[in-house]
Amino acid sequence: RERDAKQDTYQRERDAKQDAYRRERDEKQDAYRGERDAKQDACRRERDEKQDAYRRERDARDDAHHGIMMLCNTQSVLSEKLDRNDREIMQLRSGIFRRFFQS
Repeated sequence: RERDAKQDTYQRERDAKQDAYRRERDEKQDAYRGERDAKQDACRRERDEKQDAYRRERDARDDAHHGIMMLCNTQSVLSEKLDRNDREIMQLRSGIFRRFFQS
């Protein structure tokens, strides 16, 4: 009986130590996982912010390039219209001079 009681006491103490060890181990693992997850989240946020900044810069460059191309196109169209107007004015002047000198 006494041996059984000692064995039960020993068993309970051993189980308590194992439970304490498991709890401590689990707490350490949870703490590690928490730190790891926080670092990964921070890295993801930083990466996402950098990607967003890059996309904004790229979109701004694309918009600027598109604007410049539109301005160049508009300038080209206006140049053609001015050239056409200049030719028409020259034709009108020469017609006026011809009539003036013919009369």
